[in-house]
Amino acid sequence: MVMNGKEAKKRLEKQYKRQNEHIKDRYDRVSVTLPKGTKERILNQGKSINGYITELVLKDLERIEK
Repeated sequence: MVMNGKEAKKRLEKQYKRQNEHIKDRYDRVSVTLPKGTKERILNQGKSINGYITELVLKDLERIEK
């Protein structure tokens, strides 16, 4: 199947829409503002920002909900 530019763009937009719906249905989104340099410190530990924050939040919730 050969697609032209318009068809490829439409297909990609549909894919993005499905992905966004999937994320919206399964996850909560939050925005965090940290002091300058914090992002670099986390990355230097070999962790992603999202992974690091998620790990800390879930550990703390588990601790306080006991």
